[in-house]
Amino acid sequence: MKFLIVALGCLCISLSGLEIDTSFSPDMKGRQLIRTRFNAAENRVEFRKDGASYYQAARTVPAEIPPGSAVTVTAGIDFDDPAGTDAKHTQLRLVFLDAAGKIVFSQGENGKGIPLRHTAGKSENFSCSYRAPANVHSLKVLIKSHVPVTMDVHNIRISVKEPAEAAGVPFTIRSIEPDSIANHSFLNHKPAGKFGWAEVRDGDFVFPNGETVRWFGINLVASRVFDWKSHAEADALAAKLAALGVNMVRLHHLAPGWQQCEPLFTDGTKSTLEFSDRALEKLDYLLAALKKQGIYVTNEIVDASLCPAEGEIPYWSKGKSIHQLKLLMMFDPDVKEYVKRWVRGFYCRPNRYTGIPLIRDPQLACLGIVNEISIGYHNGSLARNLPDRARAILNRQYQADRKRRGLPEQAFDFELREPDSVRYFHDMLQGAFAEWKQFVQGLGYGGVFSGSNFGENFYHHSASAGSGMDFMDAHLYWGFAGYMDGVDAKTRLLPGDRWNDLVKPPYNENAYTKELFARFSMSSLSDMPLVSSEHRTSIADFQRSKYRTAGLPFFATIHAFQEWDGFYVFASQGGNDNRIGHRLDVRFDTAYLATFPLAAYLLRAGVIRPAVQTVYYRLAEEDIFGKPRSPGFYHDGMFSVPEQHKLRMLYPQREAGKKYPGEIPFADAKKLPRYTGDTIGGDTGEFVRNWKKGSFLIRTARVQGVEGFFDAGERFELPDCAFRMESPFGVCFLSGGESESLAKAPRLLFTAVNSSINSGDINARRKGWSLPGTAPARILPVRGRLELKNGRWDVWSLDENGKRNRQIARSTAGFDFDTGRDRTVWYELARCP
Repeated sequence: MKFLIVALGCLCISLSGLEIDTSFSPDMKGRQLIRTRFNAAENRVEFRKDGASYYQAARTVPAEIPPGSAVTVTAGIDFDDPAGTDAKHTQLRLVFLDAAGKIVFSQGENGKGIPLRHTAGKSENFSCSYRAPANVHSLKVLIKSHVPVTMDVHNIRISVKEPAEAAGVPFTIRSIEPDSIANHSFLNHKPAGKFGWAEVRDGDFVFPNGETVRWFGINLVASRVFDWKSHAEADALAAKLAALGVNMVRLHHLAPGWQQCEPLFTDGTKSTLEFSDRALEKLDYLLAALKKQGIYVTNEIVDASLCPAEGEIPYWSKGKSIHQLKLLMMFDPDVKEYVKRWVRGFYCRPNRYTGIPLIRDPQLACLGIVNEISIGYHNGSLARNLPDRARAILNRQYQADRKRRGLPEQAFDFELREPDSVRYFHDMLQGAFAEWKQFVQGLGYGGVFSGSNFGENFYHHSASAGSGMDFMDAHLYWGFAGYMDGVDAKTRLLPGDRWNDLVKPPYNENAYTKELFARFSMSSLSDMPLVSSEHRTSIADFQRSKYRTAGLPFFATIHAFQEWDGFYVFASQGGNDNRIGHRLDVRFDTAYLATFPLAAYLLRAGVIRPAVQTVYYRLAEEDIFGKPRSPGFYHDGMFSVPEQHKLRMLYPQREAGKKYPGEIPFADAKKLPRYTGDTIGGDTGEFVRNWKKGSFLIRTARVQGVEGFFDAGERFELPDCAFRMESPFGVCFLSGGESESLAKAPRLLFTAVNSSINSGDINARRKGWSLPGTAPARILPVRGRLELKNGRWDVWSLDENGKRNRQIARSTAGFDFDTGRDRTVWYELARCP
């Protein structure tokens, strides 16, 4: 092995067009020798004390480069390695540095480089290309090797190709001004808990003062709960959520190590019962800030990502499934004791800012027993997940139950195919839910409970529908399932490869990816509120979620029409660099976030009248226990009814002996005539969906507008306004705020959005669930004309804080809108005297 000698002379940096010249000076000054010593006895290379763990030669070049630019480093290299054993350890690389000298990379490019090879005594060009991240202030050309090698390097050049003009304009929703027409915090009473504990009356959530409430919420995971730096930042987050119409926060995934944030535990590898005081202080303050803004919280009794440390439960901590604890806490006595200790430690300590333990604070309005427990058994995975000890305990309990009932001995079927095992497991879960409810109530909790929250058939939901629970919860990742193989072949796409939830047919296609409300309706009961504690429209890559902004107004409308009781968007999680970093993160998804106030208003403000007619499906035992491992929503009546009438399921354990007008046995409605109309709408006449074209229209006294796909110049006549759409897609709605109607409102909010994208190369290959592109997030324009039928109006575009930015029109009855030109997602209309 020889020493690595790299000639990187005094740099002659020139900018000719978009090229940075880093070639050597003619006199070859500035040679760099990396000194090492080879220890033959130990067969290893020893480095200088000031060296790194590898050989390297580097030069730094000041250069401010636009985000998303294609940056290529090229070098002529004469590499002497006939055996080819050293070249594989040697790379030409480029490193980007920010103003502080910190290394920054575009998504997925950290560590990227081009390996070298033997050049047989001549110089060859080597090059490697990168996508420039945001905030580049300098570049470092780096040649590194993990072995000492000999080479000659010359004519290093860096070329920069700026991206084509980015689509859309940068726009980020920040703190919304209190007096902004976009601020919907007026929907919240303050503080949370003002009227005491929420309870259930006649299928609704109701406070002691008689106020009925629906929840418009968001999931905050650890990277949002613990990553703020000051109390002012936490206060701003709470105020922003309230302004967006949020009145419920679900605390979720606070314990996992994969969240880049303040850890919940002092050392989670040693104990999950010793909490970090710094983390708890942040949690306490955030809860207090949310409380002031009228925002309630919910959770399950044990964190969804909790993984006990070694020795805390009698199982190896690195279990085969993250769902293992959820199942074990249902029947293993030792695990139950551990969970009880965890619940006491997390919930029962006083909040240092409110003085009240969370378990005794009406702010904690709802509690689930356990998150997504049926994932552990819905496809037979129970047998694979449970350790031998757990299998023995469950089997022993099963045998004892059979003996009590005078039945012969029979092994428990962990695949959940044998009918007696299926029934016992259901009853065991139902009993465990009731046991956990009693335990938590004994700690002073006065709120309401659900069992679990995930299911694809009635068996999954039936345990939660027992008489001991107060409300139903059903997760709904709604729309295109981009993670499923062959999904394009099963999906109806419009010409131009266009898709969103509005184009789904209102009939059963026997395909998992094509249901809208069918799966959710399985949890729609006559006397229990129904929420979705995890809800998301168009969970997928940008390819199929490009038009995702149409999801929330549509779902909020049907949700209110059905008199369902709330949903919590998943999620606010990820980084803080003003880009859509994760396909489930909404923080910088500006256009999607801009629909929050509208969706909250549709759901919570009494804007949508409830359905006139109710359709009741009565379930039989066979509907619940017949096929516990198969999807149960492929049923014609589940696809078309929810957009036309109220739909309620009659579970036998809750509805035995009761009769409802016109009730239909579920099996009898499984094969109905296919819905043939191009449009489908509610029996109140307030909304209609054209599923053939993919558009959705709302015409109530307080909200009017249209969303979806349009023909150029297509016109929509509404009672108080008319739209002429010029863009092929958009979400465009007028709403009246605290006024009783658009016709009488002094001010109106006009929500007008297309979609959001990142800057840079958004078509690059993604890594995992992260999304390509760089900061800042951008909004794509929507264009058209809005005509007002009641009076004349002054019109302003609103800025990132919801403040008036630029006057678009004066004393007008109509104006042309262009959100790209006007750099906005919201307009304010003020009625002229």
